[in-house]
Amino acid sequence: MDRIERWKLADELNVYQISLLIAGFDPSEFEEDTYERWPQETRIEISPYLNAIKNGARSQKFMFSEVKYQSQSYDDPETNWYNSLVNIGSFCDWLRSRNFVDGFFVSAKENDRLSDLSGEFYAPKLAAAVRAWNEVTASPEALNGKTPKKALEI
Repeated sequence: MDRIERWKLADELNVYQISLLIAGFDPSEFEEDTYERWPQETRIEISPYLNAIKNGARSQKFMFSEVKYQSQSYDDPETNWYNSLVNIGSFCDWLRSRNFVDGFFVSAKENDRLSDLSGEFYAPKLAAAVRAWNEVTASPEALNGKTPKKALEI
């Protein structure tokens, strides 16, 4: 098992760890520094993921255990994103609901239940139709100004 695969054992992770994993980084390499001290290229790479996850957590799209900064000077304490944890099971469900395949939390194979011959709801005709549609729409030559339906008929 490689170093990144070991992270699949976690039931909860923080938003930084999740963002790094989606982008293909090993979070272990970043644990000694705060986000602000990470290389700029890394921060740019994970920025869309980090923002989406923070917004999803704020709007309760998945299970999130929020920890606030303890400070006497703030009337409304801010979220401590390092210590707040995201439940990975509910987070993966959220990714699936958005048809987002990242390769770590949700794999393409896992997301393709339609073509799983041993699946509980496998329908051979539906799987064949979807496969044909995918093949035709992936080929610009096959479409050549035709609708997918017309290209399939030809």
